[in-house]
Amino acid sequence: MATVGKIIKCKAAVAWEPNKPLVIEEIEVAPPQANEIRIKIVATAVCHTDLYHLLENMHKDGFPTVLGHEAAGVVESVGPGVTEYQAGDKVIPLFIRQCRECRFCKSPKTNQCEKAWTGLANNDMMAPRESRFTCKGKKLLQFSGTSTFAEYTVVNELAVAKIDPAAPLDKVCLLGCGVCTGYGAAVNTAKVEPGSTCAVFGLGAVGLAAVMGCKAAGAKRIIAVDINPGKFEKAKVFGATDFVNPKDHKEPISQVLSEMTGGGVDFSLECTGNVDVMMVKAYLEKKVMVDEFITHKMTLDQINDAIELMKHGKWLSDFFLLEFAANMATVGKIIKCKAAVAWEPNKPLVIEEIEVAPPEANEIRIKIVATAVCHTDLYHLLENMHKDGFPTVLGHEAAGVVESVGPGVTEYQVGDKVIPLFIRQCRECRFCKSPKTNQCEKAWTAFTNNNIMAPTESRFTCKGKKLLQFTGTSTFAEYTVVNELAVAKIDPAAPLDKVCLLGCGVCTGYGAAVNTAKVEPGSTCAVFGLGAVGLAAVMGCKAAGAKRIIAVDINPDKFEKAKVFGATEFVNPKDHKEPISQVLSEMTGGGVDFSLECTGNVDVMVIRCRAAVAWEAGKPLALEEVEVAPPKHGEVRVKIVATGICHTDFYTLGGSDPEGVFPVVLGHEGAGVVESIGEGVTKFQPGDTVIPLYIPQCGECKFCRHPKTNLCQKIRLTQGRGLMPDGTTRFSCKGESLFHFMGCSTFSEYTVVAEISLAKVDHRAPLDKVCLLGCGITTGYGAALNTAKVEAGSTCAVFGLGALGLAAIMGCKAAGAARIIGIDLNPTKFTIAKEFGATDVVNPKDHNKPIQEVLVDMTDGGVDYSFECVGNVTIMRAALEACHKGWGTSVIIGVAAAGQEISTRPFQLVTGRTWKGTAFGGYKSVESVPKLVEDYMNKKLKVDEFVTHTLPFEKITEGFELMHAGKW
Repeated sequence: MATVGKIIKCKAAVAWEPNKPLVIEEIEVAPPQANEIRIKIVATAVCHTDLYHLLENMHKDGFPTVLGHEAAGVVESVGPGVTEYQAGDKVIPLFIRQCRECRFCKSPKTNQCEKAWTGLANNDMMAPRESRFTCKGKKLLQFSGTSTFAEYTVVNELAVAKIDPAAPLDKVCLLGCGVCTGYGAAVNTAKVEPGSTCAVFGLGAVGLAAVMGCKAAGAKRIIAVDINPGKFEKAKVFGATDFVNPKDHKEPISQVLSEMTGGGVDFSLECTGNVDVMMVKAYLEKKVMVDEFITHKMTLDQINDAIELMKHGKWLSDFFLLEFAANMATVGKIIKCKAAVAWEPNKPLVIEEIEVAPPEANEIRIKIVATAVCHTDLYHLLENMHKDGFPTVLGHEAAGVVESVGPGVTEYQVGDKVIPLFIRQCRECRFCKSPKTNQCEKAWTAFTNNNIMAPTESRFTCKGKKLLQFTGTSTFAEYTVVNELAVAKIDPAAPLDKVCLLGCGVCTGYGAAVNTAKVEPGSTCAVFGLGAVGLAAVMGCKAAGAKRIIAVDINPDKFEKAKVFGATEFVNPKDHKEPISQVLSEMTGGGVDFSLECTGNVDVMVIRCRAAVAWEAGKPLALEEVEVAPPKHGEVRVKIVATGICHTDFYTLGGSDPEGVFPVVLGHEGAGVVESIGEGVTKFQPGDTVIPLYIPQCGECKFCRHPKTNLCQKIRLTQGRGLMPDGTTRFSCKGESLFHFMGCSTFSEYTVVAEISLAKVDHRAPLDKVCLLGCGITTGYGAALNTAKVEAGSTCAVFGLGALGLAAIMGCKAAGAARIIGIDLNPTKFTIAKEFGATDVVNPKDHNKPIQEVLVDMTDGGVDYSFECVGNVTIMRAALEACHKGWGTSVIIGVAAAGQEISTRPFQLVTGRTWKGTAFGGYKSVESVPKLVEDYMNKKLKVDEFVTHTLPFEKITEGFELMHAGKW
């Protein structure tokens, strides 16, 4: 009792400032005040969150502090008002409190405590804004309300759990965070089901606990994923059935798992944090493992040794901690140099300092002396030729000097002058041995795998992030690493700032004439496009002895240069009314012997009817006469009576759709009558009234049989490529094939769709109204009823008051929401929003703070459900952050532009909010659309009110203009 009521002096590991080692200091720990408990810490663990706070500065004002939050100890004394605890009790401090009185604690949907967050979020100090720690006359902040890196700490009585006196404190201390987090993530958050298949990413403490939770929940298959194979045996002890090391595969790990499981796992757990309840009793009953998590035991004086062990991956934690050791490299290992980094598509390159790892087996590190910029670099940057190809270091046309070689390299040595090659040559595969091709079979596996080095590793990092390597070369860096098969040793006398061009364009054009076309002496050639490749092609034609070389380009300034390279004549297509093919045919008495297309502008290759054709992105639709082939097996040809224009059509036409292909017949919100049916079709006959569906329902695949999704995968692959199930198209125009769109293509008087992508509806239904049930209304309405499952009496917020937003409001109202807040920048939409059921309307422009803060203030903590109906990633974040802590759910309905990514602070999700997405409102299409039509016919569903304009088909472009102007 000597210390009760007095200040205790003891040792603590003090974090004086971020990114600096902890310092063992003598600190003063004040006695507990009202409703507080002072605890003698017997054992504490080091968690990734402690390291994150120390090195990443998770709270900008969070220093100096005493870290630690995963511990166990004995009550030393209690403050006034404490009745549930007394000196001598064994306890575990808790960073997630439980008052049992607030609305959070009383809700079954969350484990957060409203009383807790005021103090915890307030720079980690004890309420009321006081700390019980001092050192050298300075106040030390208390971390997570626990601060267990001290021999004594003070916590609020709401933040402590009394445990069994028999519990070993050096084991159960781990239940204060990591074990509960991983175990509960599987059991409570994911609610893993018996017989399911799970994947756990990262086999640190949290990951192993997640594996254990999956096993306890009855999962049949538990796939453990980690880049450290040394962890697999431990994972097996905890219940893992399979093990995958991403380094062993060339494909992305998501693809590997999809192939392993026949389409994907049921539950995946990425192990970075989600804390749930204490499990001491379960541990004592040997239902959960704890001892097995312990890898090291150390005294408090050795706390920095523990930090170092964690940095180097020798402490049980998430595998990505290994990245903290990246800057420890010495000369001759990792090189730091400048590079032009493409962080994302359509954005300027950024000059950054990057790290270039040493070459591994059969690799060469090259100091780049000169590099050129090729059109392919620009194409990748601006057109996003690989959707997952960022961030990256571009460049593939260069020359340099070998800096070092990896194990196994014998043909190259330091100092050799070389040119990196995007076309490799192993000399062993069937391709290399064939005289008919210059491709290398070994090269393409790695080359097509998102541009990274085999085996699926990049040698570039920047700011802790992996940079993909482009075409196996990445020459926009002072140093690069390439495979030995992708480099050519050149004459030491060669000027590198000139011969670098031989790495792509010059060889491509020259060889096209000499090797591919095999231009003959005395022949006539035409070269389309007089850029670098075109000029090289002209040069190749001349070298092959062509008598007549016609250079074709719309820029007359290029003609003089072409003459230098060997062109004999020049044609500007703009100077002629006839097609250039006809001009050349007339010039040459019937046509040229060889033509070389060097611009990269490729023209893509029955009922005759009108269709609005999107020939290319960003250009207006063209009303054309098209040919619509008869339906094949399992297909139906439909006469379209009415179609709506949806934002997705607009989005794709503008070039924002990553799956967008051209030329294409757009449209996916239509209705019509069956004209004819293909072989094997039994559910439809000519004359049936139907609505095409962009989400099919085959009724046979595992997605259709699963009650949790409406995403039928039967024809997903071909539909996503703009093709019918057999991989071909039914549309053609002017001799060229036209792609289908979303399996519907309703911007045509006739279309062909798969039988499983069609719903038969009441023949009495007005097709110019119910066509809208093919997308927008159903999507927004179902997002509220099916995806969010809005509850009666709840509060909802709908962002964006277009058709989707109005349908979402209608769904919220139908579900019985008590308060529905409509948000839009256009106040003219507020009246109609109220007609659909909105109770409040908010214009963000009327407020001087973020809209999420406005909504949180309006609703006493946030809405229960929010719906993003715009397709703006910034608004998606605002919609999530407007949700109530502990149970709020936000549903993304809008479609964002290609390459856009959603982001928020992970804490928004850790504290109980849920982020969901929806497609077609979660409705299983074939069976649901007829019911929605029936609801409309019975006046249970608004549809007529969504129609703002009715236009004849020939004015479809006006419809797009109205949409662009916000009047549609």
